[in-house]
Amino acid sequence: MSRVTVFVDDVVQGHLPYVCAKTGAPADGLERIEKSIGGSGFWILLIFLGPIGWIALFALSLINSRTLTVRIPMSFAAINHERMLRRVRMVAALATIAAVAGAIVVRVQPGRGGFVVLAAMACALTVAFHFRVQFAIVDVDLDASGRWVTLRGVHANFVQAVESRPVRERIANRT
Repeated sequence: MSRVTVFVDDVVQGHLPYVCAKTGAPADGLERIEKSIGGSGFWILLIFLGPIGWIALFALSLINSRTLTVRIPMSFAAINHERMLRRVRMVAALATIAAVAGAIVVRVQPGRGGFVVLAAMACALTVAFHFRVQFAIVDVDLDASGRWVTLRGVHANFVQAVESRPVRERIANRT
């Protein structure tokens, strides 16, 4: 998969070529993607401060929660594939929670380690599906200036269509 950088107004307003960003085929519509922006990655260190840090982390997430909503051309098949992967990831996470709860209830005793093995397998499956979803979706990154958006995980045909737009059209979308 490739990546392409576009002007933020183009991607927010959906002024991109009508080529599916995932498959490179003609797009059926615009998929809305919301990306949380802002904040520092160092906030996560507040977790280590215990309950006071947790409260501070929660408060900071409420104060600095901004989202960037973009519209990406996608085919129905690509949209359905992404949604299916997200559902499977959620089911795997719920299975992990159930297996860990079962392991806690049963407690590890000789001959009853099945829940522990099941919990470890479910956890590994959840992690695998999480990474599979992360590699299957279009990732949106806003640069520090707030003017340019990088789309990662897009098809080469989409990149070519974006880059082959006439310069006049690209400039007209920015004003």
